[in-house]
Amino acid sequence: MSTLLRKVLNRAGPKYIQFADRVISSHVGGDSSPAFYDVQKTYPQLLTIDREYETVWKELRVLLPKKESIRLVHETITAHPVVPGWRVLWVYFRNLNQYLPNRELFPETFAVLNQIPHMVDAWFSIIEPRKSIPAHRGMYRGLLRYHIAFKVPDNNPPKLRVKNEYYTWKQGESVMFDDRHEHEVYNESDDYRVVLIVDVLRPLPWPLHMMNVVAIWCIAKLHMEPAIANKTLTLQGDAFQER
Repeated sequence: MSTLLRKVLNRAGPKYIQFADRVISSHVGGDSSPAFYDVQKTYPQLLTIDREYETVWKELRVLLPKKESIRLVHETITAHPVVPGWRVLWVYFRNLNQYLPNRELFPETFAVLNQIPHMVDAWFSIIEPRKSIPAHRGMYRGLLRYHIAFKVPDNNPPKLRVKNEYYTWKQGESVMFDDRHEHEVYNESDDYRVVLIVDVLRPLPWPLHMMNVVAIWCIAKLHMEPAIANKTLTLQGDAFQER
């Protein structure tokens, strides 16, 4: 990127992202918009992952015995608040996959994800027994978040709260929600919960879709790439390095 373009981006990019967030929020109803969405009606292309569940599970289950060497979220994103017992492993990142050697551990999973249009990122989220994720909100309204569960305890299965609605994970089942709403996770069981998380561009009319595409590009250039360069965001492939 040229020095001039970088200066323009640094000056105008944050305002553009805020503007896009406001416009998209207004279009979808802001905080009055739904908490959960029907995957089939909203983003049927994501059901490719449901159909390829065994393909992803085949690669994931080989690595789960090493799950305690997967980095905690605040070790991956150093600016993130400490959340004990929450581990993350990135496998896809729009425009930044060159920084993701982890995908070499999941070649078939990566091939499945590549079939999904307008993906932004994908990562495995692992919550340890008796751990929870406190209430928080996503930073941008232009995304929708999809989960598919690969390991759910039979007894007292974990729950997801979005706004004032609750969802209980079921192994092999997928769910979609708007993470711009306040949400939190409760795992009061004695076992791990493992899901694949996929963020996609929210379906929008063409002019708003293009605004959204540019905003996501700005977020990557303004926040993700500098964080990788400064080593405050780690997407490298040493997640399973013994510590």
